[in-house]
Amino acid sequence: MFHQQNAAPYVIAEIGSNFRRVNEPLEQSLLRAELLIGEAARCGASAVKFQCFSEKALYGFGDDSCAPWAFPVEHLARMRDVADREKVELIVSPFDVAWVPEIAKYAHALKIASSDFCFRQMWDACLYTGLPVIASYGACSRSNVFDTLVYYRKSVACGYCEEVPLAFLECVSAYPAKAEDYDFGSFGFLMDTPVIPGVSLHCGPEVAYAACALGGSGFEFNLSSVLSAETPDGPVSYDSTAFKSTIESLKSVHKAVSTIHPSFSASEQEFVLKHRRRLIAIKDINPGDVLRFGKNFGAFRSHDSDALGDTPLQWNRYEGKTALVQFPKGKGIFSLRENQPTIS
Repeated sequence: MFHQQNAAPYVIAEIGSNFRRVNEPLEQSLLRAELLIGEAARCGASAVKFQCFSEKALYGFGDDSCAPWAFPVEHLARMRDVADREKVELIVSPFDVAWVPEIAKYAHALKIASSDFCFRQMWDACLYTGLPVIASYGACSRSNVFDTLVYYRKSVACGYCEEVPLAFLECVSAYPAKAEDYDFGSFGFLMDTPVIPGVSLHCGPEVAYAACALGGSGFEFNLSSVLSAETPDGPVSYDSTAFKSTIESLKSVHKAVSTIHPSFSASEQEFVLKHRRRLIAIKDINPGDVLRFGKNFGAFRSHDSDALGDTPLQWNRYEGKTALVQFPKGKGIFSLRENQPTIS
């Protein structure tokens, strides 16, 4: 589970409605759900996610049973077993406050959808479980994000709930979304809080890479075995090939932005040893010769792959000095040889 900012990417494979097909027996859909959990794990996902809702939960009236594209609560235990076997975490989005306690028995974490981000009763129910909470804030203002964070802090401070791992995901609630519509302005103040920032994707992976570079650690993608418009999530889903490639690229981006190199990376060694300019003798310099920049030494590349030759930044340290040793033409100029000075 995510625990700190700037951690390695925590990638959620949103299975959502993609396990279902129209007029298909439920058992066949459940078997597809199991296969998608396995696919997500093999692609390198950290977690898989399902959604549980009914018509009544969404609209206030109508059928109280599981909606056609939702995941049946009574089968979550089965998915938890598969997730544990595949070594990924199970995340569930509840859309009915009354279902939260039952869902919490099987989920590693709960996800609050963008539509419910400002729904305080859902926050209360999820926080009360003590499970980590992930929330998307699509179609919300920055003040909505800030107010929700304040609400969470007050809930902890008054003792209603314990402090839990918390992630906020920037989201554009459109299917598909435009990359330019994503707004990472909230990352600024989230980075000064314990909240893990991230992004829920309904578009290409470039937005995820941008979020990662800005410090995001949580990433949600829709995963499907077949890309089609047959399911509500189909048009914004990734197949396993694209999903795996995106996860690998995310890890590379994270490594690039989080690794501090003391000087240069190992892959640059040949460039440093041979192609980067250093101080080079352009004539044979013998003991007693006076060093003159542009006359008998200068700043050039070396024919040899070695670390000999001081940086051009130090050229004036040698200008006008007397050589105490020989510097052959084409070889580096440096101040010490076997711990003895080479110039005076």
